[in-house]
Amino acid sequence: MNETVSVVIPCHNRIGHVQECLASVVAQTYRPIQVIIVDDASTEPVLPAAEELLTARAGITFDLLTTPANFGPGTARELGRKQATGGYVCYLDSDDLWHPNKLATQVERLRASGSEMCYTAVRVFCHSPDEGTSSIRPRSDETFDSILPALLYGRPWATGAVMWTSAAVARIGPWLPEWWWEDYAYDCRAACVGVTIAHCPEALTFQRRNPDGLHLSDRPSPRLVGSRARCIIATHHELAQAGRLSDAKIRRRIGGLALRVAYDCDDTGNASERSSLLRALSAKPYRTPTRLLAQTILLAKRLLPPSLFRRTRERAVGLFTRFESSTDTPT
Repeated sequence: MNETVSVVIPCHNRIGHVQECLASVVAQTYRPIQVIIVDDASTEPVLPAAEELLTARAGITFDLLTTPANFGPGTARELGRKQATGGYVCYLDSDDLWHPNKLATQVERLRASGSEMCYTAVRVFCHSPDEGTSSIRPRSDETFDSILPALLYGRPWATGAVMWTSAAVARIGPWLPEWWWEDYAYDCRAACVGVTIAHCPEALTFQRRNPDGLHLSDRPSPRLVGSRARCIIATHHELAQAGRLSDAKIRRRIGGLALRVAYDCDDTGNASERSSLLRALSAKPYRTPTRLLAQTILLAKRLLPPSLFRRTRERAVGLFTRFESSTDTPT
């Protein structure tokens, strides 16, 4: 088997973080590594930092790809995926870091288990992984035997905590060209094509959080809400095509997310995405009361005063949960 690990690192400015990230890749005890940096229209020079850290390193090759505009993480990761030639593939955010044994541990775990994806526990930090305020990402230290339904109840792993086999990456296919929830959509497609998973309980991935505790995706805007909505629409379609919506836990969770994000679309003016989400809930395999509820919400936006509509939609979330919890067999 091809033993190279391809590491795809999208970046947009923040060169100091990029340097730290690359240094953690260089420090890996595993070789060979193919580093693929995707410069997503940075205004700061990325190439000098990459050359300084990666040139003439034994067992490491690197490619630098550039985009003509800032297209976001989904597009950048997809460019890197197409360039990857290794037998294993990792996607590492440019502000996150790895423990030196991360790649070696995961390759060994994948070989031993025969699985196609392996995730590690994740330590979340602001300034340094060793600081006293760092903490374990919720559920990343738990072992799950499948991606679904765990993924839909809070993603246990960070993107950089995962290693995929190249065979799995080929089956999963392309990243969505989106900014928010594109990682959930990618993982969900992996589940739908039957990718098997393994776990390394050690905290070998370090995920940086902003000092104010917020990520980009915690600051909703029309662009981000629309992006999340399109990812949920695509995910819902994948689940339906794979027959996974017959599972009540999966149906309840993705349907509830679709309903809540449809409301976010109300607030940000993403009318097209809102309609698509509610139409998805208006069809089988959702139960008849749920389908009627979604159709009513579609009409209520046009018929009710804004204040009354907001009160109505909050009640609808509770009704949805009750309808979809009443039986595991949709009618």
